[in-house]
Amino acid sequence: VLEINIEGGEYAVLQRMIETSSICRIKTLLIQFHNYGYEQEYERARIRMDLSKTHYCEFNYDWIWEKWILI
Repeated sequence: VLEINIEGGEYAVLQRMIETSSICRIKTLLIQFHNYGYEQEYERARIRMDLSKTHYCEFNYDWIWEKWILI
């Protein structure tokens, strides 16, 4: 399990994990995305789309918590 709640730093961390395929080693992700404006809305949508290639979203409370499970 990887729990990410790092006040906006989640975007860079998740993007790097996706780029390097290290995301595939994480069975369960708990993510709190932080919204500071339109840029974060776009980044969250892009990351969620990329995550859906390797994981499925078990639950999503927008901008509170999301749980992703490895496919």
